[in-house]
Amino acid sequence: MGFTFSSIFTVSLSAKAQKNMKKANITHITLALVSNYCVWKDTELSGSLVTNFVIDPENSSQAVTSSNGNFFFNDIAMVAAVDMVNENPAILPNVHVHIKRFTDCGAYYPGVVDSYSGYSGGYATAVMSSDVVFNHEDVIGVVGNEYSTTARSVAGVFSQYQIPYCSSGSVSPRLSNKSRYPYFFRTLPSKGLGLNIYQLLKSWKISRVAIVFQRGDEMGMQFGFEITESLSKSNITIVANVGLAGTFRQCDLDHTKQQLLQSDARYIIISGQNSFTAQLYYSMAAVGLVGPKFVWIGYNSPDLYDNQSQMYNFDIHKAVTGFIHFQQKPPDLYTWQFKQFYNRVLEISKLTPEQLRSFFCCCCRGAMLAGFDNLLKSGSVTIEMLAQRQAQHLLNYTPYQVTYYNGDKYNQTVFGYSYPDRFIYQRKPVFFGGSMIPPSDGGKHKPVIYIYSLKTREGLILCILGTAGVVTAVLSGVFLYCNRHATIIKIASVPECLLVISGCGAVFSSLAGYIGGVTASKCQIRFSLAVIGYNCAISTIISKNLLLVRMFGKRNIRNADLELVWFRRLNTVMVLINLLLLLCFTFSKRMGVVTKSISNESSFEFCRVSSSPAYIAIRIYNLILGAFLAPVAFMVRNVRWETHNETAFLIITTVALGLCFLIVHGIQELADEKTDFTVALSIWGATSVVLVSLMAPKVAAITTRWLKKRRPQNALCRAKFMNNLADLQSLSQTRLDYRSIDRQYLAVAVYRRKALTKTVDVCPYRFKKGGSRWSRWILGRPEAHHIRGRSWLSLNSRQVTNCFWVTESSHIVVKGRCGSTVIISVKLEPGDAVDILVDATYELQLDFKDTATAQSFLKELNASPIA
Repeated sequence: MGFTFSSIFTVSLSAKAQKNMKKANITHITLALVSNYCVWKDTELSGSLVTNFVIDPENSSQAVTSSNGNFFFNDIAMVAAVDMVNENPAILPNVHVHIKRFTDCGAYYPGVVDSYSGYSGGYATAVMSSDVVFNHEDVIGVVGNEYSTTARSVAGVFSQYQIPYCSSGSVSPRLSNKSRYPYFFRTLPSKGLGLNIYQLLKSWKISRVAIVFQRGDEMGMQFGFEITESLSKSNITIVANVGLAGTFRQCDLDHTKQQLLQSDARYIIISGQNSFTAQLYYSMAAVGLVGPKFVWIGYNSPDLYDNQSQMYNFDIHKAVTGFIHFQQKPPDLYTWQFKQFYNRVLEISKLTPEQLRSFFCCCCRGAMLAGFDNLLKSGSVTIEMLAQRQAQHLLNYTPYQVTYYNGDKYNQTVFGYSYPDRFIYQRKPVFFGGSMIPPSDGGKHKPVIYIYSLKTREGLILCILGTAGVVTAVLSGVFLYCNRHATIIKIASVPECLLVISGCGAVFSSLAGYIGGVTASKCQIRFSLAVIGYNCAISTIISKNLLLVRMFGKRNIRNADLELVWFRRLNTVMVLINLLLLLCFTFSKRMGVVTKSISNESSFEFCRVSSSPAYIAIRIYNLILGAFLAPVAFMVRNVRWETHNETAFLIITTVALGLCFLIVHGIQELADEKTDFTVALSIWGATSVVLVSLMAPKVAAITTRWLKKRRPQNALCRAKFMNNLADLQSLSQTRLDYRSIDRQYLAVAVYRRKALTKTVDVCPYRFKKGGSRWSRWILGRPEAHHIRGRSWLSLNSRQVTNCFWVTESSHIVVKGRCGSTVIISVKLEPGDAVDILVDATYELQLDFKDTATAQSFLKELNASPIA
């Protein structure tokens, strides 16, 4: 019945697209009917086109009692709807509509009837969709009766080629995304089920439920997420959330039973296909989880076919009593539209009304024909608006009819209608055992919730570790600032190091969110602090090392400060992107709390994040940043200057974060009362490794330098002193006249060296000696040297050290277009010493960012031993 409206609706849409084609002669158009024809044994195919499908009494009778009747009666509904349109001159005059059938799962194969649940192995997308688009160009619209799992890919293909696709069986909330599926529409409600269930639970004053969803099934998972999110936001506690595969084993059932009993779940919601709902419900009934104190709720029915009911050795009709069924409100059976369609279906199928009615009840597909008629009569919409999908939002908010199974086979009794904002009763429901009073949800005897308070060992450990981490980060920052003029600290770049330390401090602070009771606000705070800290540290490490790779790999870089500015801007952009995504996630309010029982006496709570585009984007973005550490470490290995090479630090950081990621995501699949504690320890450990790897070499170098200053001269210096002292004593014993001795022969050869790094640590330079050409620009660390009256300037790097002789005749000036270049030129004059190890005639240019920096360096040079 619901399928008829889909067909008529698609025809109306096609009519709108073909309004300019209506002529006096008959115009032929074709609609494609897509379904799982692989369950029909005698199917013959030409590509994916079904060529031999026949509707006869024998096939109709078989479809009533078997699980493949779903697709069969959809086909009948389609034929009936098209025949009615072709016979009705008021709809599509002078147009004749044809039908082509396509299978979305290939040909028949043994066991397909019981095994097929929408997983076509790519056949629907690769074969069927391409066949419709490219090989059957007469098809202008598609009507489907597909599983949501299949329709998800098919709808994307048809939308890409602008072919309207109406589905009467695909109800996954994901398919409501009009930006991804603009040509897909349906007549069944796909959103708001969670709020409708909440209104029923609210009327019964129920605050605790469990959810069992079909893992791997598009509809089961998406509805499960939507129900979980809606109930969590409405302060309904999800005491258990169990995912089972469509075909589950006995061990899976034992695990589910244990979860439901430990959490003392009384109200259990099933999210999955009809077959999954039936198999799970009766399997739980077999182990005693169906009875007077349990209430099972589902949006698909637990009905079995004759060949399936023999699997159970108990009265399944008695067991199903009290099952609460949410289904779409059915049409008014007394409208002329429905009567006309109903009689046409009886005529085509050759079945009796009893047979047809039992099938539609079993199918649980509420028709939308009455809703279509009511909308038109209300005057709020027109047929043109419906044809143009301008009233689609109204179709997604139709009320749910809520029924209970009354024990008379699979007959159901309507007891009310659920809306997103209210529930309207028609009568009181009858629960299992005949009671009309809703059983307790177990909430009156809530188990003790296990939390990490300061009185527990876990809470105390987390408090100590978090405090120690924050204090260490603060002391590290103070240490860097106090020693910011030291060479090793300047090389490491103080601002970048402080940002990495701040990120580690933020991660350490997130451990406070694990202490005390778990709330949605605490979950959001600890997640935000951890993500902000991680992103600040990783993005800074990446941008800083990329700068080193560029500076040491590029041959001609004159302005190192400008390069630094650009890479700091890159770092800022990476941090801002993360903050923007985090802000979007925070406003989406997808963070919730789930309670899970340890036993009947105790339980624990943990954070649960409902999937959202912002959350997925945050995870993918930060995972990409973390993964990028490895290639950055590979590139940094080419930095030959040992003091700038951070390959070891990058490798350690990559390994620590990778292990933390594997541990955290591995144990969250098996959540227990120790899971959050283990996660917090893993995060603290990885962050500590990063912080220690960053600071340990710097602390060691500064400490060693300080200790050396405190020690007396080394043994070599003492030996030289003693030798010189002995020489002086021997001279005194010979009673020589000291005034007759040339003092230069008595003076001890003292070598003096001074690093000129107060102004800059490294600077680009180039030179030419004699009549040669200018060298390339090189980065070097300037140092001044003096011994026995001779002075020279050296510029050092890992690859090369260049020395330049400085004499009293050296000409040193500041020039350049902006006054930012220090030029030192030396020309050999008559009488100058020529026994030197460097070229006597040269010109040296050192480049700085501005005049002030150049003048500051010149002042530092004049104060050096060279002067």
